[in-house]
Amino acid sequence: MNFSLKMSPALMENKKDMRSKMELHLVEAKELGLLERAVFLGCQGSQNYNLDNALSDVDTKLLLMPTFEDLALNRQAVSTTHVLKNNEHMDLKDVRLFVPTLRKQNVNFVEMLFTDFYIVNSLYEKEWMKLVAAREEVARFSPNRTVMAMRGIACNKYKVFNNKVSEGFREDLGYDPKQVYQMGRVVEFVHRYIKGKESYAELLKSQQRDLLLELKSGRLNYNEAVEYMNMQYVHVNKVADEYLMTDRPENKYVDELLDEVLVNMMKVYLKEMVS
Repeated sequence: MNFSLKMSPALMENKKDMRSKMELHLVEAKELGLLERAVFLGCQGSQNYNLDNALSDVDTKLLLMPTFEDLALNRQAVSTTHVLKNNEHMDLKDVRLFVPTLRKQNVNFVEMLFTDFYIVNSLYEKEWMKLVAAREEVARFSPNRTVMAMRGIACNKYKVFNNKVSEGFREDLGYDPKQVYQMGRVVEFVHRYIKGKESYAELLKSQQRDLLLELKSGRLNYNEAVEYMNMQYVHVNKVADEYLMTDRPENKYVDELLDEVLVNMMKVYLKEMVS
């Protein structure tokens, strides 16, 4: 395939450390034989929320085209997580799943349209940038779905924060402080989203950086963490229930745009495969 990989301005000009870390993800993608199928590699997580520090890992999402065999044999679309040699994570997602997932309004996917740190395949850059140009509209395709999705994330954090199955569980604390930190971030987002006074780009940047980083470090003892999680869980369900009492229409333009972009990307890919 005749393609090139283009870095975002932030990677090229301002964040040399981020660039080297993102390039490590590209190297592993190449080793896995995924580079020619790559649509987009984007940073996910704390760097997008103003919640990173010098010790923060760089985790990414790699959006992929299916193989010809996947299409011909109607195989299940890829959706998995690859753990890199340095223990960072790269989520592998078939683009046929990713674009429809934007309709579900989960911030963990919508944020890919807002990250400053990304690498895009030149073959699909035109279509990808259509999504970026309309990102505020895409991000607000369905306000009710957004609130439901964020409540779902909060409920998941509440469910696993003191369960040993949680990846960051600490024996000395009896819970996973990362889950507590994530609960705080999600509840802050929901509260500000419902107020409706900020752009989605602004909402992604936490206004409680110091507090959330303290929670992530394990500042709370077990009883304090339980009390905090109970309080946040009750609050997020209350405000979500109240918000969802009102039906809100979905954006028909965005619905059509998502289909258009996905179809056009697939046309480009199939043309390249047979040329």
